Amino acid sequence: MENKVEAQFTSKRSHVGFLLSLGLGHVTPFFELAKILVTNHGFHVTFFNITTEVSSAQNNLLHSPNFPLHFDIVNLPTIDISNLVNSETPGIIHLCINTNKSLKCLNKVLNQLPNKPQTLIIDIFCMQAFEACKDVVPNATFWFSPFSPPPLDFLHSSCSFLN
Repeated sequence: MENKVEAQFTSKRSHVGFLLSLGLGHVTPFFELAKILVTNHGFHVTFFNITTEVSSAQNNLLHSPNFPLHFDIVNLPTIDISNLVNSETPGIIHLCINTNKSLKCLNKVLNQLPNKPQTLIIDIFCMQAFEACKDVVPNATFWFSPFSPPPLDFLHSSCSFLN
């Protein structure tokens, strides 16, 4: 009986995706919000990771073995940008090039998911994801500040809108 109840609850979970640019300042606040949505509010969360040579702290955060059930990390394929940047390329340019090239595969990655997010939260450096995912996740939302994540009622209504 308990398994049936859990199965029914699981099938009705609102599914939110997060796509954030590189750097702990962007990733950490939304990562913590994602865990809260899963553990305290019954959401299913997919956290899309733009892979790169990041700090060991960010790598440990995104590859922890202790994620709650219904919290998925999807690594976008690693992109070689060595022919586009060098040691004198400013960090922000490096970030933008890496993000831009990485997001070209987003549509393909989303289409391969058996359970696609109903809503996708995107930060300022991932704006080109709107175009990449518009046919797969039509309810993509831009949220500017990692210090003021979207309100819970907004997330629920965004997911219910598509149900």
